[in-house]
Amino acid sequence: MALTDLQQRKFKVAFDSQDVDGTGVLTQADFDRLIENLTTINNKSNDLAKKLYTEMWQDLTSKADIDQNGGVTLDEWYGYIEELIKDAARFDKYVVSNAVTVLKSLDTTGNNRLGLDEYKQLAAALNVSESDAEAAFQKLDTSGNGELDIAELKAAVREFYLTEDENAPANWLFGSF
Repeated sequence: MALTDLQQRKFKVAFDSQDVDGTGVLTQADFDRLIENLTTINNKSNDLAKKLYTEMWQDLTSKADIDQNGGVTLDEWYGYIEELIKDAARFDKYVVSNAVTVLKSLDTTGNNRLGLDEYKQLAAALNVSESDAEAAFQKLDTSGNGELDIAELKAAVREFYLTEDENAPANWLFGSF
């Protein structure tokens, strides 16, 4: 099964959010910078976030770095994501668990929810513009209570990666596509 055009557009935005240096290749340095960006927002759960992103990088390079040059190109990324969304256990471990870890590490109030300001900090760490972050937050806050809780975030992550609906709110998870 090849990725659809919609999936490729969405997953390119996700790729770009992790390509911190903008070279078009994901590297260890990009992941180190992501960890730094996320953990400097709030010191809470730093060790867990570092561990998870380190494991994610190892999984990514072991499965996607086909030419073994230490980096992952967009085409290699597409292949990785295509396989990842077929494997429920890996998907939950590296995608859904990552979202929960990030939420908890950015939750400055300890209520297991992100308000708009906390979400904008997350978006900034992932190179998402403030205007896209605000639009995404409005779409992802399905309860309409002004906060994203763990259930909403998990649902959004699953929807982003698994839906074929062009108008799904979670398509905005990493900004406009």
